[in-house]
Amino acid sequence: MDATALLNENARLRAENARFLDHELAHRKRIAALERELAEARAQLRAGDRARPRRAVRMRTIAFTLPEPTPLMNTLMRSHFRKRAKLKRSLAAQIIAALGPDRPAEPFERAHVTIRRFSCGMPDYDGAYGGVKDVLDVMTTPATREDGTTRNKFGIGLIRDDSPKHIRLTVEPLKCKRAEQRTEIEIVEVVG
Repeated sequence: MDATALLNENARLRAENARFLDHELAHRKRIAALERELAEARAQLRAGDRARPRRAVRMRTIAFTLPEPTPLMNTLMRSHFRKRAKLKRSLAAQIIAALGPDRPAEPFERAHVTIRRFSCGMPDYDGAYGGVKDVLDVMTTPATREDGTTRNKFGIGLIRDDSPKHIRLTVEPLKCKRAEQRTEIEIVEVVG
């Protein structure tokens, strides 16, 4: 490439980078506005809750840590189904070992599941949310379908199901040093 072509390519890349930064700034502003709206809605709900008498409710909580970050969605999509089955068995064994005697006898009917994925790189949100599918499948309760097959056959019964009717899911991708990579999972029972 001659000098003119290099200068043109440099100018094009700078313009593309500026467009990207403008888009990211607009996205961050939209997220901040949505977070403010959410905070206002929560404050209104809390004010409404204060008006009603509350009864004491004890919510169960399960928290555990897996030694590795969850795989991202692209990794799961491209893996062979037998390899995924092996991964699910391994995840189930790790979760059972991490919980020990704290494993609940009955699954949570409704729960708020928070998954914090610590890794040395920051994944995008669709990759992070899609990557927790196998973890959610393993935490559900196995069920027999009408045709005799088992749904979520690797499930260990922490939550009833991973549908929006039964869980509220939050996935937080966080950056850390390579030696500190892990996945922290917290399940809080929602009562009422």
